[in-house]
Amino acid sequence: MRRRSSFYLVMALLMAAIVTYGFSQTIGDNLIHPKIARPWLLYVHAALFCAWLTLYVLQSGLVRAGNVKLHRRLGLAWLCLGAAMPIVGVATAVVMRRFDIVHLHDTLPFLVIPLWDVGSFTVCFGLAAIWRKRPEFHRRLMFLATCALIGAGLGRFPVPEAWFNAGWFYFVIDAMVLVAIGRDLIVQRRVHPVFAVALPLMVVGQIVAWTLWWYPPAPWLGFLRVLVGAG
Repeated sequence: MRRRSSFYLVMALLMAAIVTYGFSQTIGDNLIHPKIARPWLLYVHAALFCAWLTLYVLQSGLVRAGNVKLHRRLGLAWLCLGAAMPIVGVATAVVMRRFDIVHLHDTLPFLVIPLWDVGSFTVCFGLAAIWRKRPEFHRRLMFLATCALIGAGLGRFPVPEAWFNAGWFYFVIDAMVLVAIGRDLIVQRRVHPVFAVALPLMVVGQIVAWTLWWYPPAPWLGFLRVLVGAG
């Protein structure tokens, strides 16, 4: 049990480090000392986001330590937090896109990126909740759900703008999934069905999201304008 679950604890710590570093580049200007006051919902979203990462690391650590009993006791908190993430995530994405358009003269189509992230998280989390009594499925789905969230941190890395525009954060996320697949091939000599199904769907979704970001059709833009009320 301990050797099997060590990988996911290491990956949980890596994801926490990625998000911490990414947001450390912008938290001062955007949250702590903003020139223009940010909507209060952004602070709620930040708190939930931090809570999710903290709980994910804690839960991975508990499994690594063999304390499955406490891991399961924290299940209700995990379910409540996970259920709140999509609601607050979508609301924050819409509110902040309106804020960025009005105050920072940003563009509307980028909204598809956080919407895709939230959608990916929601599907993976929902399936992880359904299959919580199937550990091999559950841990992989929780890993994928958390991978879907780290794009926000990666997007704040100090990299060339061309990298960001090319969606480099998706390459990093997919690489992390490929590492997990490689681990399965080494340890179990097969690709787990969760990864076999999820990775192709993730890549297709990422391509669609990137395309709608840079080449949005008129009906999609119209939908976004109605959703955001700006742009």
